[in-house]
Amino acid sequence: MAMSKYIVRPGGSGVGFDIAITGGNGARNTLLGFSTEREAEAWIERDKRLNDHTDPFMPLLTMLRRDHNAEYPEMLTSRLLTEGGDA
Repeated sequence: MAMSKYIVRPGGSGVGFDIAITGGNGARNTLLGFSTEREAEAWIERDKRLNDHTDPFMPLLTMLRRDHNAEYPEMLTSRLLTEGGDA
């Protein structure tokens, strides 16, 4: 499986930072509106960990992880386990 490529770049309006992503299949996405370069880099590290992870909740988390405003996946997994009853 090919790895995604990430580029952190200054925001289009000259404020903040964006992440340009090229997926292993050639698909391109851009995440907008990170306050700092460090925040964007942290998101990339989290995304890479998720791509390498073999968690049973991964299909659900995959849908949510591209939204950097969504709750952290660890919080979602915890909530699913807690609210799901049998974990």
